[in-house]
Amino acid sequence: MLRTMLLACAVTGLVACQPSVHGPTPVDGVEEVVGDDRDGGAAADGASVPTTDDDPPGRDAGSASSDHSGGQSDAATNGDICADSGWYGDRMCDTFCPLRDPDCDDACVTNQWYGDGLCDDFCAQPDPDCSTSSCPLNAHLNIDGYCYCDDGYRVDAAGTACEPDSSTDGGVPPVIGTVRTLFTSANGAIGGVAVSADQVYVMEKSWTEMYHYPRLHVHRFDTSSNVSWDLVGEIEAEGSAIDVAFGYVYVADSAGGGEHRGRILRLPITPGGNPNDVLALKYSITGPRHIRFADGWVYFAQAGFDQIWRTSAADATNADETVATCLGCGGPVLNFSLQADQLATLHQGGIARGTISDLDSFAVVTNVTGGKALVLDGDEVFFTSVVVYGGGDVRGTVTRYNLSTNQATVLIGDVEDLSLIALQGDQLYYTGAGGVFRIARTGGVAENVAAFCAPSSLAVSERGVAFACSYSAFWVPLIFA
Repeated sequence: MLRTMLLACAVTGLVACQPSVHGPTPVDGVEEVVGDDRDGGAAADGASVPTTDDDPPGRDAGSASSDHSGGQSDAATNGDICADSGWYGDRMCDTFCPLRDPDCDDACVTNQWYGDGLCDDFCAQPDPDCSTSSCPLNAHLNIDGYCYCDDGYRVDAAGTACEPDSSTDGGVPPVIGTVRTLFTSANGAIGGVAVSADQVYVMEKSWTEMYHYPRLHVHRFDTSSNVSWDLVGEIEAEGSAIDVAFGYVYVADSAGGGEHRGRILRLPITPGGNPNDVLALKYSITGPRHIRFADGWVYFAQAGFDQIWRTSAADATNADETVATCLGCGGPVLNFSLQADQLATLHQGGIARGTISDLDSFAVVTNVTGGKALVLDGDEVFFTSVVVYGGGDVRGTVTRYNLSTNQATVLIGDVEDLSLIALQGDQLYYTGAGGVFRIARTGGVAENVAAFCAPSSLAVSERGVAFACSYSAFWVPLIFA
């Protein structure tokens, strides 16, 4: 099977595209691990697998490591030559080690995918190919590890390059396609959706009849091939937020697997995966919500707190660190948005903005009443504010705020049941009573994207709009002329 480059678009102010991957490709509902032939994960083109069995401790078997050609390490004092020599996790499988070498479980080692000229973001270790050189022409590597098309360019129809984008700078927006139903839950509800290019991930929540324990399924839908499958068998969790990046899906579990405390879970993107493959990156937290993946970290907020935390996306050490605190924001974090090293947080009393690495830089930039959602894009932040009238009538406003000039512009007001927003290119997508809508980021006339239901979740890429209403998830393709 020929290798293709997949440019997975992220929801940011720029067109974003993920470096190409060898990656698992679903075929007729079954994941095929593809080498350059990709059959059974064999080494590409008959190349020898970098594995050592009976080699002496000072082995030299063509390793990718630069320090395996000498004799036994002088530092070998604890009885584990592999630990003393740094051979664990050096991208070469050593079966003679006293402990199991993690390289022997790394498909990118056994298939020699490290440093083969194609970026593999699902490898156990960083692939050297995932660098600036992996990005196509007119694209650059961002801090979150994604290739972003430069200003004035967008991902082409084939998903392999960045082409001039007529939709920027007030150009013609993409044509709205026909709404498709992706999934309808038979015994639960949709807890959230995430999208990467034309791949949609749907989080389904249900409850056991006897004990009322929450159960979670995550479904993946390839909208271009109409292939779908479950990522993992049913797990005990109550998903409250979902994100996808680098071969994994990240879920905020507010139930904590029956422990009544929250967790951040990592699920591998493989069909019919084992629930034992689900990794709890963080546990014993309070009501995790609004998770975001960036630069090897999962950022999250907790119910009732005015802080943003992050935990490593690579392991289950349960360690975390605070990256933002806004003591003068008048309440806990309601939502947040990340772009490169900049972070904006939405509170009941205002919006704060600062640098992830500098807590002291956080400060309120504007007051907000009844804020619910926001998107940070360069020097601008888009946010919603709502007012609840008598009888439960909810009306909202979408505002664009320039952080440099402190100028606020109301894009649209008096929207019934206004809830969610997402920015893609020059278009701002939002939800309200009656469906999904969009409006130019500079203002103008609102356009209907999907004219039914009041969506409970929304995610947008350059390829389309994914949203959910109660028990069903939907997809609307975006078509560039």
